[in-house]
Amino acid sequence: MKKITFLNAIFFMAALSISNLKAQTLAAHYTFNGNFNSSGGTYTEALSPSSAASYSFVEDQNMVSNNAIEAIGQEWDYLETPTDFSFFGVQSRTYTIWFKVPSPGATYSYGLIDMGTHNIQRDGSRMSLSVLDDNNFHIGFKGAGYRIGVVPFDTWIFGAVVLDGQNVKGYMTTGADVTELINENVPFEVNTILSSLVIGNSVVGNLNSRGAIGSIADVRVYEGVLTEAQLNLVKNGASLGSEDVQFSKNELKLTSTVVDDKIDIESNISGAVQITIHDLSGKAVKTEFSKSVNVSGLASGLYIVNVRIGNKVGSLKFIKK
Repeated sequence: MKKITFLNAIFFMAALSISNLKAQTLAAHYTFNGNFNSSGGTYTEALSPSSAASYSFVEDQNMVSNNAIEAIGQEWDYLETPTDFSFFGVQSRTYTIWFKVPSPGATYSYGLIDMGTHNIQRDGSRMSLSVLDDNNFHIGFKGAGYRIGVVPFDTWIFGAVVLDGQNVKGYMTTGADVTELINENVPFEVNTILSSLVIGNSVVGNLNSRGAIGSIADVRVYEGVLTEAQLNLVKNGASLGSEDVQFSKNELKLTSTVVDDKIDIESNISGAVQITIHDLSGKAVKTEFSKSVNVSGLASGLYIVNVRIGNKVGSLKFIKK
């Protein structure tokens, strides 16, 4: 039997692949790049802070300065869209967010993303992503709630929730590949009331009284259901949107998938190029705007490459020797 080297075994387990996926419609995107403006999507209005709200701009999950907001736990602080959000009711949707909880956490549950209303007597009229006082990432509705996973302190977390009719899926990771942690059938139809989108708080009755603690970055709302593969692209910084499409099988590859000093992208697609390399923790370690990237300064190991050329996006993997 032919001997398989350790390097080949690693590469076999992390075989290079491209997912050919249908892009979803980006409804809202807020990156907090020194402001509360929209960063894209069909809803383009800036967020409005509540009166006397206190936020500072800090480093995001990729250590980019002034690209996240930090909240100090004032219970009345929140950001919201100045008008009702662009969709409601029973529409399928996906929420994604990066957040970081400082130790020792909070003595109360607080909101990250909130839509709908708690103020009418109907199950499913409201939904909220939050961190509970037992430090669980949580998806709640009027009438039901589900713990997704325990949040480690002082660590950036990528969280995602996918709603499809009466089904809810929850995801959470510190940077590794996104995996499904919950898949529940909600015992009623989720049918949120037309309302503003609230970030950094959770509506209780008719009061915003659960102000966030810690940092929030890169909040997105998609119309439709994102798959795990698409969520991994979002986690790694891809801007999936209504005009974004995945590379087809033969449109994107690496010249070599085991390298010493550089990677070269091969593609017959034309357009502006952006290459972002992530380590296995999810941290972006290099961004270039060329199909050839010098990686001689990277440590040995496996890396993920997010590629955007024009409106096409995809991911590749390589091993740095």
